[in-house]
Amino acid sequence: MFSDPGFWQDAEMSSSEIPMRWRDLDTLKHVNNVTYLDYALELWPDLRANGLIPQDDPQHVRVDYRLPLHKSDDPIHIDSSVVGRVLTQHIYEHGAEQPAAIVAFYFDAAIETAEFEPAAPTRELMLRYSDLDVNRRINIARVFELFQESRVRFVNEILREARIPAVVIARADVHIIESIRWQTAPLTTQTWVKRVGGSSFVLRAQLSVGESVKAVAETVMVAFDAETQKSAALNDEQREDLRKLMVE
Repeated sequence: MFSDPGFWQDAEMSSSEIPMRWRDLDTLKHVNNVTYLDYALELWPDLRANGLIPQDDPQHVRVDYRLPLHKSDDPIHIDSSVVGRVLTQHIYEHGAEQPAAIVAFYFDAAIETAEFEPAAPTRELMLRYSDLDVNRRINIARVFELFQESRVRFVNEILREARIPAVVIARADVHIIESIRWQTAPLTTQTWVKRVGGSSFVLRAQLSVGESVKAVAETVMVAFDAETQKSAALNDEQREDLRKLMVE
């Protein structure tokens, strides 16, 4: 941990710009959910060089998604600030007044605890060598991506079973319990519905090595009307179908 006594004093940092690439986009030609973390981490070498964040990775990251971010020849704009022990990065489309997403990294977050859930369905997920950072660990952005892989598989099934036309992500929280190291054996993933609301539902997910849980995630999914481009209320039948996917 960084030992400078002034390290955690509130600090406003200058804005930065990052060029976009076509590989940043998803099938809807919006920036992929995981890419927001990649944008945020692009600034970390300078932040660390200036003593504004520690060398250690945070244990918790939260992303609030506000607006879709579209491909542009203009760079994206990022404002970063440190308050307490939290680094917050607002990501804007060029010229926009409202952020497309807000990424918050919690460097002193309490370590989560989680048990393997025997009642939840399990799937295997292989690591790639490119998932490793310089310390041969899976960094927090890649863990975020692994949870996306697990979530997409599960959501595709939800959309069929619960007859929900479309969903968008409103918020994603990821907690690292213990660093995930390189291994050739697949990880175990578990995803289930934790809570159901009026127009949204929460997914709980876990990444495990064997039955040892290494990271957990909770994601708020909102039913979406593609025609009106607004959230849509879940009907009673859809909510009941989603409740069937909860773990007792």
